[in-house]
Amino acid sequence: MDEGPSLSYEEIVHHIVSDTPVPNVVEVPDVTLSESMMTVSEMAPRPKPWEVAIEDQKDVEDQGETIEMGGPDLKTKVSYESVSKYYAMGKELDDVLNDQ
Repeated sequence: MDEGPSLSYEEIVHHIVSDTPVPNVVEVPDVTLSESMMTVSEMAPRPKPWEVAIEDQKDVEDQGETIEMGGPDLKTKVSYESVSKYYAMGKELDDVLNDQ
């Protein structure tokens, strides 16, 4: 695209008010697609965040032994493996902080 001289604000307003084409602006025609061009979607819609959480909870329950955590208002089941990973990350962080 060839850049021409830049227009001032007043010049642009003049072009718009007088309904004349503004230089260096590409005219894009309106396109209306016919219904014959429509296709049926083959992909499943993405799951909502709460649907993902439900699936994750089912995965945790399917892993075998779980630990119930949380108070009376918040009960969640997590696997021993996920708790072990959490504590390993905490220990790694402590080691890094202690080395500094």
